[in-house]
Amino acid sequence: MLILLPGTHSLLYLLNQNVNKYLLNRKNKLIPSYFREINSISENYDIIHVHMRYNLRYIWFASFFSEMNWDRVFFHDHYGNIKDKKAIDFLTKNIIHKSIYIGVSKELCDWAEQYCGVKKKYLLENIIIKEEVDYKKKQINPANRLVLISNIHPRKNIEFAIVIMNELRKQGVYYLDVIGQKSDAKYYNKVINIIKQFSLEDCIKINENCNNVQSILNNYDLALHTSKSEAGPLVLIEYLAQSLPFIAYSTGGVVKKIKNELNLLIINDFDVKKWISRINELLLIDKKDIKQKMNTAYLNNFSSSTYFNKCLKIYQENLS
Repeated sequence: MLILLPGTHSLLYLLNQNVNKYLLNRKNKLIPSYFREINSISENYDIIHVHMRYNLRYIWFASFFSEMNWDRVFFHDHYGNIKDKKAIDFLTKNIIHKSIYIGVSKELCDWAEQYCGVKKKYLLENIIIKEEVDYKKKQINPANRLVLISNIHPRKNIEFAIVIMNELRKQGVYYLDVIGQKSDAKYYNKVINIIKQFSLEDCIKINENCNNVQSILNNYDLALHTSKSEAGPLVLIEYLAQSLPFIAYSTGGVVKKIKNELNLLIINDFDVKKWISRINELLLIDKKDIKQKMNTAYLNNFSSSTYFNKCLKIYQENLS
């Protein structure tokens, strides 16, 4: 059973049709009847798997209206800014302490033990399901086309990618598509202004209306990931799944998993000259070998079967 809170749910079409869904059509999150609805559903299940901290707090509030056995509450933490923001409010800290903790990165698991005193912690990295893409439909592009997939947020450091594009345009024809949702309006306006300051409106486009990025990755030559702090991130797994070479700053659990065999894709600082040099290197080399390594890294670390087995083991250890 999947309980959904109000929202757009743009990825709902990807859900297995055999999964039961329940939309909690709440108008006010603190109305007791909604808590009772959640309790009525969850009491029929042995496992309550909660994603995101705000949902965990909601489950905790609901527990006031029904006895809650926290030995069956598995909290899956996806917080992406743990590198820069370790502080947590007292309430959330104590709720996390009560749950069985699952982090999507080692940094999160270490944080939960140190800051929340969790007794049971497990590492379960994010994955994505690889989509089969019709490469016959690939667009023919005469220029070097780059892509950066990210929410428009200060932590994502998109202005650095704009600086890189400004330098690249001095040596040839390059285009960059930034694909992601505007999650910070002030930062979004800052990004737009920087693009205008460099007069790059003709070569940098922002697309907020793409929900299925895997289907378009074959139209690009290279991806950039300039985020300063990450838990995963999922987008790097999407690049691996579709074997699109990328350059990423060294942060997050995905990077730690792949950096030994794919060190050409990782940079440890934000030196513009290093990024330009690595971009040119990756655009010029024969990509057959690196794409094969990317596919192997995806299958060994981020496939659905690997994820399922890890998750099942966590459940079994705590329900025996």
